[in-house]
Amino acid sequence: MNKLFGSIALVLLTHADIVRLFVPTSLLKRKDLDPGILKCLEARDACHGMEVTESKISRLRTGNFWTDFTNFKRRTETTGWRFDALILLVDDLMVYRSWGGQPAINEVEVRTNPLGPFQDIGPGLLTTD
Repeated sequence: MNKLFGSIALVLLTHADIVRLFVPTSLLKRKDLDPGILKCLEARDACHGMEVTESKISRLRTGNFWTDFTNFKRRTETTGWRFDALILLVDDLMVYRSWGGQPAINEVEVRTNPLGPFQDIGPGLLTTD
């Protein structure tokens, strides 16, 4: 079974959202912030931002059909990529941009259940009074 997840999300940020993202903490002082971030914070309501997240992730169950079907052993391979970007604007002028992500996602998850389909039976069904 192959599941493909591809998505793009665009979030418009208000000044309050940007303050929550970049408010100086005890670890990060105001002087440590990028000049574009400071300009945006000082601009107040003239400051807006966009947060873009895009991903394309594929999950494929591989391995023996019968061990997977009976829940003894399941092997899932996850591949794809993920990208995120943050853009800050003051009066429609970009003052800060940042991007990152994962260019290659390659994960393998193996779940083993020695009891197979009986693994998830709760203690209520197993006890007799």
